[in-house]
Amino acid sequence: MKKQDRKVLSVLFITVLWLISLCGCTLAEKEAGGEQTKDRLIGGMVTREAVAEKTFATVEAPGEEGYLWGMDFEGVKGECFFYREVEQEDGQIVLSGHNGAANFVKKEDGNQEIEVSGRFYIAPVEGEEVMEMHLNPLYQTEDGMLYIMPGPSASLGLGMNMPGTSNSLTVDEERKETFGRKEQADKIAVRADFEVVYEPVSLSFSQFNKENEFLRKEEYDAKDVPFEYLASSDAEYVMLEIEMKKPDGTIVCERQIHEWDGQMMEYTNSRGEVYKPEKETSVYYYQAKDDGFMEKKLCFIKWRQE
Repeated sequence: MKKQDRKVLSVLFITVLWLISLCGCTLAEKEAGGEQTKDRLIGGMVTREAVAEKTFATVEAPGEEGYLWGMDFEGVKGECFFYREVEQEDGQIVLSGHNGAANFVKKEDGNQEIEVSGRFYIAPVEGEEVMEMHLNPLYQTEDGMLYIMPGPSASLGLGMNMPGTSNSLTVDEERKETFGRKEQADKIAVRADFEVVYEPVSLSFSQFNKENEFLRKEEYDAKDVPFEYLASSDAEYVMLEIEMKKPDGTIVCERQIHEWDGQMMEYTNSRGEVYKPEKETSVYYYQAKDDGFMEKKLCFIKWRQE
């Protein structure tokens, strides 16, 4: 072979190596984008009735920063809970839970573990022998669409419908993504905890002074309890009576004594001015919803300032 021919072959060989290196860089950049192989599990929807098939949601009113409100899954009644990623001012990504809690753990090997959990309350209905609960996993597609899939179920039979009885359901999944030559395996677990409560019928507030003398009493339907209840200036404590309906239709009453526990709340107006701290006591009760679940509600007993 002539010297000139060897020189031409060397140039061609170097050119081929250069082209291969370009192709390799292009492939690495494409993989570095973290191409997703399937939809993302972000939470769940708990229902009292089974979901028969994959059901997409329509979002009536998207909120600020991508927050989702008014989701409708073709009329399916239930409670949704999910997580979203929020970027803070320092650039750090944190998880925010909707209708529940979201925890994020990043392991030493770079993999992530995400846990989304919610607690839901159910009340036994007269004539209902078995209370069924379903956890339907909630997915989000790459283009932002949401849908639920049929998921696991649990039931509580007769004798297990007493207040405080609980059960739980879990859906977990591992998601693998490729970044360059490294594969990242993220795990997500979605857990729904259920607790049995009796449905409240009415709440009454009875006020007493330091001498244990009765002052006055106000009674409210469970659906009309005010967010703030104002105690009299000479009230020392309040007796809260919650009447609840059992599955057989009988009424039981729970009594609680509430005094000021040292809780002080400060309120800020639109100008950033802080109002005088107020003496308050937090009271919790339950309210029936039309999706078969009970909502845990909050009422503040406001005490007169001295």
